[in-house]
Amino acid sequence: MTKQYKRGDKAVFYVTFLDEEGGDSPTVTDPKITITHYNGSTIVTDISLQDLIQIGTTNQYYYEWSISAGADYGTYLVTYNANIDGYDIEGDESFQITPEVEIRGGII
Repeated sequence: MTKQYKRGDKAVFYVTFLDEEGGDSPTVTDPKITITHYNGSTIVTDISLQDLIQIGTTNQYYYEWSISAGADYGTYLVTYNANIDGYDIEGDESFQITPEVEIRGGII
């Protein structure tokens, strides 16, 4: 299921970098995050190549992003970049910014 956020939320993105066998001991350098979205006519870059924050001495990283009150509704793409054991790699995930909606229950 795609993560959903509202305008004004703080989104926290986590990534773990693994080696080619799935081990958690690769050498990670220069981990970055970029967030983009399509606004109906162009691709908008919301943040570009910002540093990820390492969690302790692990190969786990995070980034906190405060979603503005005027953010476009829709699907956003998060791209993670790093150099792993000498190779440039990229991975991604998506999330949505959705409007506040009140749902009232009832029996159908």
